[in-house]
Amino acid sequence: MQPRLNLRSKNNSSLLGTAIKGLIIIGFISLAFYLIDKVDFPSPQSETKEDVTNQIIKLK
Repeated sequence: MQPRLNLRSKNNSSLLGTAIKGLIIIGFISLAFYLIDKVDFPSPQSETKEDVTNQIIKLK
């Protein structure tokens, strides 16, 4: 004799598992954005402005 399948408890547990996995993924993404925000990336102090008109005339 086979035991009866209880589909309700299985659906509830998979729904709970999916919700927990979703929260973990959202937590990792939030942590990644937080850590990236805290890292100071180097930025140029001033913009380099070169006059390239002489180079363009030479190319023609």
